[in-house]
Amino acid sequence: MTEEDLEKEKPFLGVPISTKDCIAVKDMKHTSGLYARRDIRSKVDSDAMALMRAAGAIPFALTNVSELCMWWESFNTVHGRTRNPYDTNRIVGGSSGGEGTIQGSCASPFGLGSDIGGSIRMPAFFNGIFGHKPSMNIVSNKGQFPIPFCDEQNSFLGIGPMCRHAVDLKPVLKIIAGDKANLLRLDEPVNEDDILIFIKWVMAVAYW
Repeated sequence: MTEEDLEKEKPFLGVPISTKDCIAVKDMKHTSGLYARRDIRSKVDSDAMALMRAAGAIPFALTNVSELCMWWESFNTVHGRTRNPYDTNRIVGGSSGGEGTIQGSCASPFGLGSDIGGSIRMPAFFNGIFGHKPSMNIVSNKGQFPIPFCDEQNSFLGIGPMCRHAVDLKPVLKIIAGDKANLLRLDEPVNEDDILIFIKWVMAVAYW
């Protein structure tokens, strides 16, 4: 296999990857911060991690979450509290807070988070990194716990990349999107003149 073939087929060959502890990684714990799941280990990779592994990435760490990924901080009775790498008196956001802090402290090249109501976006903001929640139904949610209980919830939930440098978002997203990556047209140039920007003004009224 040539270097060009490797670059195409295994663009992340030998690169470590971390992921939040609600996205299944074979033989690693899969607790989602729930004490009752403290001894559970995944038997198979989630779809997203399987794609990253096929691209050459090596899963090496699970990162902390809020209990059942329900809150906008990252504390549970399995792994304790995750603290902000810039100020340990501050929280890291949630539920992908452990992933936010491992990226913010340069302890992982890149990782996976998931988001239904800000669980990638808030930790990215709190820890000074970049995160992306993909468009609905682009990245498979198979292998997450808790499991979405209906199609509507599944469409709201999304696995996405989290990393220290914005330039790393696209190559990770291209892998985890799998067969749907072409729908995103990530390699097409963008003409800024064709972008429409909508601004909504909100007026707050106070009554005394």
